Amino acid sequence: MSPLEIWYCDIADIGGDPYPPGYIKLDLSYSQYLEAPLLAKGVFGWQYLYAKMSLRDTSWSNVRNRLKVMVDVFPELFPQYDYTELRERFEARL
Repeated sequence: MSPLEIWYCDIADIGGDPYPPGYIKLDLSYSQYLEAPLLAKGVFGWQYLYAKMSLRDTSWSNVRNRLKVMVDVFPELFPQYDYTELRERFEARL
């Protein structure tokens, strides 16, 4: 298939018809998928920044809090990286 589709599998309540529960399509290319965890430094839940979903629900508070710290603190800790896109993606899911 061109381009390749990237999907994320989690036990969380994500996804839906026509796909099985627990699966959600990510909005990034394969090369972006390889670069994203390096930029996010493996912060838990980074994949959700690339999924069409909301993190507003209280059940997502743990993920939301970790991502908030990442977009607030990482630009200072790692000034050589541009966190603008991740911040925009985070804000779009609130």
